[in-house]
Amino acid sequence: MELIKKEIDPASSEQLSAFHTCVSELVKPVSERYVYHYTTIEALFHGLLCDSKKQICLWASNALYMNDTKEIQTGCEFMYHLLEDNFVEINDEKGLDNLKDVVSDYFLSSFSLRRDSLSMWRMYAKNATGVSLCFDVDLLRENTRGEFLKSVYLTEDIEQSIRDCLREVNVKKVSQDEILIILIFFLIALSKADNKEEVLARLYPYMRLVTALKHKAYVDEDEVRLVLVAGEADRKFRFKDNKFIPYIEQYFPKEALTEIIVGPNNDMPRTVYSLETYLKHIGFDHVKVTASDIPYKD
Repeated sequence: MELIKKEIDPASSEQLSAFHTCVSELVKPVSERYVYHYTTIEALFHGLLCDSKKQICLWASNALYMNDTKEIQTGCEFMYHLLEDNFVEINDEKGLDNLKDVVSDYFLSSFSLRRDSLSMWRMYAKNATGVSLCFDVDLLRENTRGEFLKSVYLTEDIEQSIRDCLREVNVKKVSQDEILIILIFFLIALSKADNKEEVLARLYPYMRLVTALKHKAYVDEDEVRLVLVAGEADRKFRFKDNKFIPYIEQYFPKEALTEIIVGPNNDMPRTVYSLETYLKHIGFDHVKVTASDIPYKD
């Protein structure tokens, strides 16, 4: 496939301005003051709280290796088939794989806007025996090169909204190159090119949508994602479920952690006391420790 012309700017096309606006507005920044990360108590002890540096270490996993195997595929497949169904016959059988190859430069850390959620406790905090970590969004944002985005759940309403925007594009007056760029098809063609970083930067709003889209079945999670782009030099690997998973480490000041909520399926008084004792020992005594309000025992 011939490479798309570099000089085309998707934001400058009058014919495509409605779709550009639609995509830009779908992904919302985080305006809330706090976000929550559900994890195990063991994770606190094994590196998440760095007592020697008085810092917090959060991992951002490669977008293709999130807990839900369909996480990033939802965005890739929707945008890819949207193009195939509406505009262009795709002859490149490896097109979707190449798009995923581009997305593989993206790393995600997951948070929630829900402070004390039973479904989150069960799924992400070892059946409610873990903790919910409350973070100050402003302090996290000040110490990362990434961006906080609210997940866009691919409900029927969202799908219809995107398709409605596409209908406003007069295909006969728009060059194929412009259409390909707007719908990320050109990323398939350029995924192995040398100018990948430049390409991703120019189509930032569209990549934001791909990384923010999530299956509608998870809408109750109210997820927030910290999205970063990282090169090979920043990557580390961990071994889990018989796979080598790329991730990057991000360090934040201890003040970013304001509260730890203890999951409801714990020996509550002793767990709360032991956690308070440990936090004081490592210099995190500013963190408030509270118990979940949910009545749950398994």
